[in-house]
Amino acid sequence: RKESLPADRHPVAVYLASLAPGSRRTMRQALGVVATLISGGRADARTLAWEKLRYQHCQAVRSQLAERYSPATVNKILAALKSTLKECWRLGLMCAEDYHRAVDLKGIKSITLPRGRALSSGELRMLFEVCADGTKSGVRDAALLAVLYAGGLRRSEAVGLDLADYQSETGALTVRSGKGRRD
Repeated sequence: RKESLPADRHPVAVYLASLAPGSRRTMRQALGVVATLISGGRADARTLAWEKLRYQHCQAVRSQLAERYSPATVNKILAALKSTLKECWRLGLMCAEDYHRAVDLKGIKSITLPRGRALSSGELRMLFEVCADGTKSGVRDAALLAVLYAGGLRRSEAVGLDLADYQSETGALTVRSGKGRRD
C-alpha cells in the first residue's frame, strides 16, 4: 500500500482500538509477524494492504506459523489476523465472500499442560509461616497471598488492587481491570 489509510478507516487501527490496553501491544506484535511473513519484510502492520488478503495467503501464513511457533501462539496470531480481516469487511474494504473465505482457517490443536504447578498444602503453609514474622510487611504479604490464592487473582489484578476496593463491613473485595475489561 503506497498511502496509509486514516486511523478511522485503517483495519489494524480500528481493531487495536477495540482492545483493552494490555492486549493492544500483544496483538500489534502478532499483526507485525503476519505482515512480515506475507510481505517478506517489505511491509509492517500499518502498511500491509490487509484487504487484499485471500484464503490462500492466510492458509500460507497459518502453515508458516505452525512451523515456527507453539500452538497457543499460532492461534493468538490467527485470532489477530481474523479480527483485522473482519474490520476490513466492516469498513467496506473487503466483500463478505472474500472475508469469509479468508478467515476459514482451522486453529492449531494441541494438548499442553499449564505452566507452573499447584502448591501443596505444606508449601502454602510454609509461605504463610514466613509472613508471620510480626512485621507490618509480613501481615501485608500474608494478606496478599490469601487474596491471590483464595480469589484466584492474576498478578496484574492483584497489582491493581486499591484499599478503597475493600469493604470492611462485608469483607468484599472488588477486583478492577480483570481480564476482558471486567471488574
